[in-house]
Amino acid sequence: MCGGGAPIFIPDAFSPNGDGINDLLEIKGEVTTGYELTVFNAWGTVVFHTVDSAQSWDGKLNGSILPPGSYPYRIKIGKEDSVFIKTGSVLMID
Repeated sequence: MCGGGAPIFIPDAFSPNGDGINDLLEIKGEVTTGYELTVFNAWGTVVFHTVDSAQSWDGKLNGSILPPGSYPYRIKIGKEDSVFIKTGSVLMID
């Protein structure tokens, strides 16, 4: 659930290979307040960060595609006393 009680969907995998199918890590759902998504590499370095729920990750860092693998994430939705936080990982495949 997130701001306003609407469910969200966080995919388990995506494939930024340019075929037009699942090329982006897109969080689906209606986010009404406070959104933050951070994706890390295996060593804990931030490879993607946004506070815009309409922005998706294309698997790139500084314009270069990252290697396939598992990327941990942290998503935070809401403000003050009504905050949803989820951590997990997404598999990037080629």
